[in-house]
Amino acid sequence: MDLDQQYQIYAQEKRNPDKNLSHHEIRKLLGNTASNFSNSKESILWLAEALTDDSKKWFVADLMKKINPIPKELLNNLIYAALLEKDPSNNRFFIGPCVKTFGQRIVTNIVYSYKFDQAVISNGGIEPVLYWVPSYAV
Repeated sequence: MDLDQQYQIYAQEKRNPDKNLSHHEIRKLLGNTASNFSNSKESILWLAEALTDDSKKWFVADLMKKINPIPKELLNNLIYAALLEKDPSNNRFFIGPCVKTFGQRIVTNIVYSYKFDQAVISNGGIEPVLYWVPSYAV
């Protein structure tokens, strides 16, 4: 599956002025992408890189809601994306799938491992992400 092509369709639908149609098309696209997702090295690399892009990261966040379990290879990338998200209300979209798959303890420990990361400190530290961790615990 060509994730870049799937992202292009996603981005096009996000710009669709008919938000109702856009919502349904995106749901269908994400469902198909998740159903056909392969945990290949190429896919993991594309998703990891996409998490560093301000537009593509939302495609990844939406896709991870549909993939269960999320690939372990993306755990640190998703947590770091959550820690660097400027809006503290939005970092939950990256952290939620991590907690659902790996549990509160593992995610919390990884979040704490970034406590002294300069980029994380400049973005408000780890507390905004830790706030959401218990919300997704099973």
